[in-house]
Amino acid sequence: MSTRPPVVKADLSGKTVAVIGCNTGIGLEIAKHFAIMNPARVICGCRSQEKADATVSLVKEQTGYTAAEPWVIELSNFKSVVAFAERFEKEATPSGHLVYNAAVAFDVYRKTPDGWEEMLQVNHLSAGLLTLLLLPNLVRAAEKSGDLSRVTVVSSGTHAWAKFTENEIPGNILETLNDEAQGISTRYPQTKLLNVFFTRALAAHLPSNTPIIVDAACPGFCLSDLRRNMTDQSQFDQYMPEAKTSEEGSRSIIYAALGPQGATLDDLKKFHGGYVSEDKLAEAGEWVRTEEGQRAQEKVWKETVKIASGIAPVVSANVKKYASHW
Repeated sequence: MSTRPPVVKADLSGKTVAVIGCNTGIGLEIAKHFAIMNPARVICGCRSQEKADATVSLVKEQTGYTAAEPWVIELSNFKSVVAFAERFEKEATPSGHLVYNAAVAFDVYRKTPDGWEEMLQVNHLSAGLLTLLLLPNLVRAAEKSGDLSRVTVVSSGTHAWAKFTENEIPGNILETLNDEAQGISTRYPQTKLLNVFFTRALAAHLPSNTPIIVDAACPGFCLSDLRRNMTDQSQFDQYMPEAKTSEEGSRSIIYAALGPQGATLDDLKKFHGGYVSEDKLAEAGEWVRTEEGQRAQEKVWKETVKIASGIAPVVSANVKKYASHW
């Protein structure tokens, strides 16, 4: 029996929820939790049709929910991310909740067909691209429902292990990280720091009257499939006895996506640009909050927007219209 607080519940009637990376582990548990809150649709974004179909079947089997939809999004392929976002527009699907759970972890350098180190692309760049593409959709969803739209990016407490100091990386942060010569022994926590930077920067750049709340969340160390691609599994042995189940870890993500039970508007606004850990708002890593960390955050924001705009020019227009405040 879990000793963790119960999962936050909300009435999601009429709303569409999109969960990216939900065919297994924490993501699947997130989708199942949302499914029992009566949403109009739960879009299950997975890397293949086979995985998406299997996810929808599991959600139906384990919750009885019948409005889950299998959508394909291959995050190591920017064209797939763009196609996923364009489908929202074509089908006029207003998404009130976007949870980006997808992540990979490797201990060898792997490059995607788009030319980026795979963890850097999947864990950060595709998250930024998708969110910036969906900004108009998220605003429309909020206007339609009269409620706030929510974006939650799953990060990790390991983000506090990483930093991009001006001495170490004086130039372009993302291009430097993409260089194979940099090595990848610290790449996973670096990408989780990029998640925190992106959510904090987006929150800062959105005008205060924008009906969107964006935050990052840490599920904690969980028994999940995240480490399936690591060649040395023994390095995690010391943490296994205290590991949470994927369902327990998913509760922090649901908390970040919905806020505390019975939250007021003022309660929810506290989550904007926030970081959730252990089912509560917490401080992001110490270096993140330094002046140097803040400068690195703004560099990451500008670099991410530039890269995303090069992939899909509409990103530039979206940022100019919705996220140019500072």
